[in-house]
Amino acid sequence: MSAIGRNLNQVARVLQQEGRANVPGRAEVQTMLKIATGLKDHFRSLLAANERAWREW
Repeated sequence: MSAIGRNLNQVARVLQQEGRANVPGRAEVQTMLKIATGLKDHFRSLLAANERAWREW
């Protein structure tokens, strides 16, 4: 997650320096949402598995 934050900061810094931005289209935004949802679901499953492991221990 911190790597994603660093990358977003780098992108924001470049956009501020150049003064222009290419806005992502609908397809790119949908892809980003799909990736974010997949990461959220994966992380939720990871937390649930971790909780189960601790209960069994």
